[in-house]
Amino acid sequence: MLLLRRKLLSALITTVIASIIVTLVTPPHMLLGEQQSPGFLSSFSIVAGYISIGVFLYGLPISIVSDLITKKWGAARFFFSYAFHIFAGILPLFILWTFTFYSLVIAVFYFVIDELLRSRSGKKQPMKGR
Repeated sequence: MLLLRRKLLSALITTVIASIIVTLVTPPHMLLGEQQSPGFLSSFSIVAGYISIGVFLYGLPISIVSDLITKKWGAARFFFSYAFHIFAGILPLFILWTFTFYSLVIAVFYFVIDELLRSRSGKKQPMKGR
C-alpha cells in the first residue's frame, strides 16, 4: 500500500511540475501553429491533460513494475531502476517522435521525485515505547 501511495504522489507531483515547465517552454499554441495564445491557464490545462495521461497510464505502471523487479537488488537497485525509467522514457519514440525528448525528461523527473519520496519515507522511524 505504501508503494502505491508513494507512486501516486510521485505521479501527481511529476504531472504538475512537468505541465508547468512544458507550458512555459513550449506553449501548445506554438506547437499547433496558432498565432494567438489562449492564456497560461488554458494552455496549462491542455498540457496537463496530455501529460497526466502519459504519466498515470504509462509511467505509473512502468515505475511500479520497475520497483517490484529491482526491490531486492540492493545497491544495484538505484542504477537499474534509473535505467528502467530511462528506457521507458525512450520507448514511446515510435508514437511520439519529436516529443520523445519530453517523455524522457518527464521519466527522469518521475524517477527523481520518487527517489526523493522514497528516501524521505525511509528516514521516518517508528517511535519505540518506553
